[in-house]
Amino acid sequence: MTPNDVASKWFESVGAELQDYQVPEAPEAEMTEPETDTLDSTDDGHPYAETPEITDTELRNVQNLRAVSRPTAEVIVGTMDVLLPAAGAIILKGTEKDDLRLEDSERETLVEAWSTYLAGKQVQVSPGAALLLATLTIYGAKVATAVNNRRTRDQLEELKRETEDLRDELDTKQQEVDTLRRDNETLRAKNERKD
Repeated sequence: MTPNDVASKWFESVGAELQDYQVPEAPEAEMTEPETDTLDSTDDGHPYAETPEITDTELRNVQNLRAVSRPTAEVIVGTMDVLLPAAGAIILKGTEKDDLRLEDSERETLVEAWSTYLAGKQVQVSPGAALLLATLTIYGAKVATAVNNRRTRDQLEELKRETEDLRDELDTKQQEVDTLRRDNETLRAKNERKD
């Protein structure tokens, strides 16, 4: 027998084995009550209940949900980054909105956290609702800032009017003082001439 004949016979036998192979049936799992008396019960050497394995399909579904949730998370974080600094500048007098704005790394962290949360809750926001939310929040923050700026301008104008009134009053008093000095000098000069 040549080596080719041996190889052919082996290949034929493997092919026959593969054709005759039958998948064994999986043994049925016995239903037993879990031990609840201690936390460290050891079934087959595993101290705690095993976590179920995640299939590739389930993993892809989770990744897809996170990817779908990311734009919504970006809208939410962008909206927060406009609204909260504006509100903070109004509440915390003397602070600037830019002091409260997110840095790039903080923004990315919040976007990841929001997209994970939205994916976990399977929240789906329509593009129209996201647009409406972003528009209302951005313009709401601008309106709040404009109202605050108007109030500040009104206070500044009131202070300018009060300052002008005080200057006018000071000028009037200064004129009275000057008149009194002149009168005093005139009287002094008259008294010196009499003496």
